[in-house]
Amino acid sequence: QPHLYKFYDVSATKVTASSGLNWNYYRYADILLMQTEVNWTLNNVGVAVPAIDILFGINLVRSRATLPALTIGNCDLRAIMSERAYELIFENKMLWDMRRTRMALVDGAGTFSALVDFVGHQPNGFSYKFGAKHLLSPIGLTEIQNNRQALQNFGYLPKQVGQSN
Repeated sequence: QPHLYKFYDVSATKVTASSGLNWNYYRYADILLMQTEVNWTLNNVGVAVPAIDILFGINLVRSRATLPALTIGNCDLRAIMSERAYELIFENKMLWDMRRTRMALVDGAGTFSALVDFVGHQPNGFSYKFGAKHLLSPIGLTEIQNNRQALQNFGYLPKQVGQSN
């Protein structure tokens, strides 16, 4: 029994290189974890959010996975982002989470050991550190060609005439 199971389209992977399946952008677990992050953040900026509302989403996800419930004392941004990383693995969410929070999880031995600034962080196996340019994605060439007023995001090519980055 694998400890991780996501749908595997054998035909798309081994034969056709394409699939007619829909790609889920949001799952219920993603919504619950976003709700937890929003409530936790609101509480941290001074809005009174009851602990039960902060913990509801994350503990619902954890109970489905037969994990112990978190308490308000051990529910912080690292715990929330870690839970998102575990629950939403292979769903292309982690880079967006890091960009949104400007924080990166440090991969430890079987756990995420810390939360550090995104800019300057070098994940295991990467040959470079994340820089300010990685907070944005490049704008596609077609978009730039269709709109001459569109400027490429800092650090990416192609540069427009007169752009200094």
